[in-house]
Amino acid sequence: MRFKKDVITLIFAVGINDSLFYNSEKRFKVAPEEFSQNIKKIIKISQKYTPNVWFIGLTPVDESKVDPIPWYPKGSYKNEFIKKYNELLRDLCWEEKIAFIDLLEEIKSEDFKANLIDGIHPNTNGHAIIWSIIKSNLFKEE
Repeated sequence: MRFKKDVITLIFAVGINDSLFYNSEKRFKVAPEEFSQNIKKIIKISQKYTPNVWFIGLTPVDESKVDPIPWYPKGSYKNEFIKKYNELLRDLCWEEKIAFIDLLEEIKSEDFKANLIDGIHPNTNGHAIIWSIIKSNLFKEE
């Protein structure tokens, strides 16, 4: 899908919070089925306003710093779970013919670790990498 300058564009970046795993309870913060339903609702509502809807995929973490999470030791972020939620998001976008920028596939996770402040959140260079990927996808020629 190509970015259209003269059409309202909605771009969603949902982040990884829903993939938080509660270790002792062996469950996700938001179950995959509920995550999918929530994304479907966002798509349906947004398409009432514009056909030009984009989703930004999830980003990898440095598991050595967030499994478990130091500031919330009951939970963990793991790349295998992030990948699962990213695939759900990607597949829903494909089904609905919504543009999807797959950051997880484009970011080299090993290299990206050096660009995370706390194992999750990007530093200035990390944000520059993300923007570069988003920009190249938004404005690429088809």
